[in-house]
Formats: sequence, structure tokens, C-alpha cells
Amino acid sequence: MARQRRGEASGELDVVVEGGGEQPLRRPEPLLPWWAAAAAGGALQAAVMWVLVCGAFALGWIAAPDLEPGTVILAGTRTWLLTYFTGAQLGDVMITLTPLGLTLLSVLIGAGLASYATTQARLAAPEELTGRERRAMALRVMGVFTAAHVLAVLVPSFLVATGEEPARALVGAAGVGLVASSLGAIRGTQWRVTEDWPGWARPIPAAVGVGVGIMQLAGLLVLGVGVTQGSAQIMELHRDLDPGTLGGILLVVLQALWVPNLIVWCSSWALGAGFQVGAGSVVTPVTTELGLIPAIPILGALPAQGEGGQSQLWWLLSGVLAGVACAVVVLRRRPRARFDETALVGGLTGVLAGLACVLLGLLASGGLGTGRLAALGVRPTALFVMAPTLLGLAGVLTGAVWGLLRRPEPAEGLAAGDDGEEPLHIHLEPTETKPSRGAGNTDEEETRQIDRGIHGPAGDR
Repeated sequence: MARQRRGEASGELDVVVEGGGEQPLRRPEPLLPWWAAAAAGGALQAAVMWVLVCGAFALGWIAAPDLEPGTVILAGTRTWLLTYFTGAQLGDVMITLTPLGLTLLSVLIGAGLASYATTQARLAAPEELTGRERRAMALRVMGVFTAAHVLAVLVPSFLVATGEEPARALVGAAGVGLVASSLGAIRGTQWRVTEDWPGWARPIPAAVGVGVGIMQLAGLLVLGVGVTQGSAQIMELHRDLDPGTLGGILLVVLQALWVPNLIVWCSSWALGAGFQVGAGSVVTPVTTELGLIPAIPILGALPAQGEGGQSQLWWLLSGVLAGVACAVVVLRRRPRARFDETALVGGLTGVLAGLACVLLGLLASGGLGTGRLAALGVRPTALFVMAPTLLGLAGVLTGAVWGLLRRPEPAEGLAAGDDGEEPLHIHLEPTETKPSRGAGNTDEEETRQIDRGIHGPAGDR
């Protein structure tokens, strides 16, 4: 029987064996070379998503057994390529609206696989790594993982895609693989990406993430309110389709894959930019103009046509809150900056968060066919104006108020690396007047006393 204990001095984990001495717990060996684990992880990410999508189509095939197996696999593969923003030709319908639910699921799976590859690399490396070594390890895993993922996506895309879809699959697979491998590799190596950045810029990525997250939370709340108010219409549309039990389950699952898209649309609505459900339609807090819309149950959550109530304008405060939060996250690292600096940094962070919302809105938009349904999603021009403006102005005002009202922290409390110079503290100690031994020594003694009061003892210099 053995038991474990941790040494108090060295922190080493020891195994105490009955009746004998102590043996250090051996470090486990890597199961795979890191490059093999990274390459397998990149390919496995694509394969797992393909199996999931084609498996859903196989369930639909049970409800429609007259279809050929090859047709089902072809449709599933083309839908799988939608994960990479390629578009998919399903029958006579060209779908370019990427289901962000599939993309997010792919990123989560890839991040876990990349983290495993990074673990294998860490087991083969020395126990203690410098920051530069952690960065090099993470970049190596990211490179091999992304290359394998691109190859695993590109080969099927050449077999089933048409036109420009393989080129789009190349770019989309590189982006999805890089994001997934970055999340896993950075977490596995504990690489601090911003450690070489200037002190004021280090919290900017976190601040932008907070701003975007607040806007997506606002979009989720808007969607929840719409689904609650339109629940009767949603159920009526579902019954009119009469999908049956299995078809109904598949219909709900398919709609769930596009729910992240709807959240992004609703966040654009909360910012005042709104979104469109078909060319010529407008859905904003101020007004709603709808034409013919596809018979998709979740679209029953759309507001009724006409002018919006004044109370809906309160949703614009979500953009203000996001801009304020962005600025506060950054300004907490600048307690001693002037108000003009805090206003500039706060505004810059808000603008960056707004631009990130615009990029996310573009990724969440697309079409479900040609003609009127070729334009679904955010209104790009309006969102490009509203998001950076609203979040940026909120960040500027927050920064200005922060700089004017917040008192600088004491210099003694500043940690190493904080911006701002150490202020000069001059402390004159009272000294006793001693009788001088000579006229020439009086001025020299006073000079030494004043020097000790300003600079401290010689040993403290």
C-alpha cells in the first residue's frame, strides 16, 4: 500500500512506500509525438463534424426512404461545408447563410483536440518553459493543426462543391482551424499572448470581448422576448408544416443551429441598426416593414409590422453599457493617467468592440436562395455606423469622467510594469543644531544633513 504526500520545501510530489524509502512520482510519457497529435486532431475535427451532419441527414432519410443514399450523403457533405462559410447548393436552392451553431460546435471540438496535442508537446518538453518557448510551442501546434484541418476540408470540397466554393472552403477552414487551435494551444501552454504588449494595450482584447459579450447577451434577451410574445405564431407555423415526429425533431435541431445567427441579428437590432429578412425588409426598434417571409417557425418571433413603441428605444442602452464596460476594463490598468488619455483609450476600445460586432454580424448573414431571400441578416451599413459610434462615444465619455473623478493611487501601490513614472518624494528631516567646531565646517555639515533628508541614507540609494 502506498500513499502520496507533497514535500514542504521543494513542492515535489513523493510516493511513500511501506517499509522502504521514498520514490519520486515519475512524469508520464507522451502517448503520441506532438506533431502527430496535432495533425490527427485537425483532421479529426473535420471528420467528427461531417459524421454529425451526415448522421442528421441519415435520420431524415428514414422519413423519406425514396431518396438515393448517394443523394443523402451529398446533401449532408454540402451542408457540412456551410460550417466554413462556403455556401451549399441543395437542389435548386443556394444557401449562403452559415449556421453559426455548427461553426461554434466545430471550434469547441477543435479546441479540445488542440489542447490534447499541446499536452503531448508539454510532456515531451522540459518541465519549466520560458515565455518564448511557450509561444514557440503554441505556434507549432497551431500551424500543424490548422494545415491538417484545411487539407481534411479541402479534399471533400473539390469533390462535391462547385464554382468558388472550394476557394471559400480553403479560407473558411483556415479560419476555423486557426481559432480552434489557438484556443487549445494557448490554454495548454499557458502562453500569455499580450505579455510583450505595452502596459496600456494588454487589457484591450479582454475589454473588446466584454463589449461583444454584453451585446450578444442583449441580443439573446431580445430574441427571448420575441419568442415569448410570438410563441402562438411559432407553434402555428410548426403545425402548418406538419413535419411528423421525426421530422419535427429534425426541424427543431436545424433551427437551433441558426439560433446564434438570430442572436447576432437581435444584437444589431438592440444597437438601432436592425436587420433584414429578405431584400427590402427592415426590422428596427423604430419601425418594422416585412414582405413575404419563409415559413420557418422561429421567424414567428418577428415583431408585427408598423411603428415601434418608444419603450423599445431603451434597448439602445445596451450599446451604452457595452461601451462603458469596455472602457472600465482598460482604465482599471491606468489609474494615474490624465483625463485626455483615459478618454482616448476608452473611446478606442469602444470603437474596436463595435467593429468586432460588425464583423460578427457579417459572418452571421447570408441567404436562403436567390431573389428576395438572398439577403438575410444584419444591415451592414447601418451596423457599421451605429456600433462603433455608440460604443465609442460611451467609451470616450466614460474615460473622460474616469480621468476627472478618479484619484491617482499612491505610488507605493504601483506594481512593476504599470504605466506612469514614479513621482519624486522629498522628505526633509528636522536636524538638531550642533555647535560647529569651525566656521568652515558649518555649511558642510548642513549640506550633508539636507542630502540625507532628500536621498536617504547612503545604503538606500
